[in-house]
Amino acid sequence: MIDTLIAGLRYKAEGTDLDFKSAQYRFSGASDDDKSEILKDILAIANAWRDGDGHILLGFKQRQGQPAETVGISTSIDDSRLQQLVRSKIRPHLTFSYEEHTYEGKPIGVFTIPKQRRAFYLEHDFGKLSSHVVYVRRGSSTGMATPQEIADMIGADTGRGEARVVLSVMDVDGQDLADTFQGRYLSFEELPDFDFPFELGSPSLMANRKFWHQLAEFHRVRAGSVEIQFALSNQSDFQLSSAKLEVTVEAVTGLPFEMIRSQGLPYRPRQDIDLLGQPFLNINSPATGRPSRDIEFERGGETSMACVHFGALLPGERARASGPLYIVLPGPGELVVKMRVLAAELSAPLCLERRIQAVGSVETLDIYALDKLDDQYLAAHAPR
Repeated sequence: MIDTLIAGLRYKAEGTDLDFKSAQYRFSGASDDDKSEILKDILAIANAWRDGDGHILLGFKQRQGQPAETVGISTSIDDSRLQQLVRSKIRPHLTFSYEEHTYEGKPIGVFTIPKQRRAFYLEHDFGKLSSHVVYVRRGSSTGMATPQEIADMIGADTGRGEARVVLSVMDVDGQDLADTFQGRYLSFEELPDFDFPFELGSPSLMANRKFWHQLAEFHRVRAGSVEIQFALSNQSDFQLSSAKLEVTVEAVTGLPFEMIRSQGLPYRPRQDIDLLGQPFLNINSPATGRPSRDIEFERGGETSMACVHFGALLPGERARASGPLYIVLPGPGELVVKMRVLAAELSAPLCLERRIQAVGSVETLDIYALDKLDDQYLAAHAPR
């Protein structure tokens, strides 16, 4: 998704919603004058007249009549430290994000500044910037807003109330997610390769030798997964744009866990495969394709974050993520699920937290117990 965004922005000229920088800002160990350059550029785009998100792209050089050239940046900045700087200096609260990626083989940085209620300013003098001055981007240049411009900003942005969103956190049946999860945490003794006599098969088929291993993984994930479904409601009297949900999970006791989306779930395997070695999928296979509002994973450092891009939501509209998030556990423990909802019209992200106590038995099964477990599963899911 970030590659698609950058590919489109590179073909645009600098303006009220876009600024290219060929080098990284000076930040770590930098002077207040250097750091004030970051604040000035963020303020200018935040106060600009525009319809959607504003962006500052680092590591790009604008070229006349051609897409911006990717030149890369040589140093990194931690988003949390940037957020701290902006929170401590700018009034009122300003929402933005900063991410670093690799594009065309080179490191680049992306500032995203949603459209939000203005006007923004510094509470105190800092570096080269003066307090209570509203810096604004006009075209590709930055200047100080006039009193009339400031009045126009406030008038344009106060014609509507505060954005209101409600995030529903549910189980797969659509009920409010319980605080306790009853699981069955499975591990398996060493399993043999699978085989069957030739006469039981077809000349065009072979035994799926990984059948027992795949079946064990299918039941392990199914029995030990906390399944969470998300829905977002826009209760504002205006449309929300660029609505996004971010979900991170922490294990209080240090218990290892996996996060899987619907398309990544293991399917129940068949015992036979074709001559090309491909298993025959059955009705329990996950659906193919990538529907909109699907769960995606973004990785930063050692933390995985699940994201759902809800996009635009009309007033009163309720949108549901296209599939659950599965948190697979090896045993009992406590999880903290942290959620953050962002949208261009939200003056601050909506932050929620849920604690889930996972309980249940830890079992080690041999091949006979696995076979019995699978028989029970098939009986329960047999067509009626």
